[in-house]
Amino acid sequence: MSGGIYLIQDYSQLVEMKEEPYESKDGLQKLLADYPSLLAGEQIDSVAPRRWLLISREIAIPDSEDSAGRWALDHLFLDRDGIPTIQFRRS
Repeated sequence: MSGGIYLIQDYSQLVEMKEEPYESKDGLQKLLADYPSLLAGEQIDSVAPRRWLLISREIAIPDSEDSAGRWALDHLFLDRDGIPTIQFRRS
């Protein structure tokens, strides 16, 4: 039993968790919006883990002052120091 993630079910049965793709991109986005602690804060700093506050979802980013959105962010978070963290969609 090395490298896997396991769940104890009904206090007696050990079930190995299997990696599967998300059924919908929106489902994953909602989980991140509702639970920003899913982001890897402990991996960045184990002594003072990063924590994030969701600012907005689905943000259009223009490429100039007078243009419409050219790029899109799925999420904009701020950490406790006010540093932005973005999650964007790939084309």
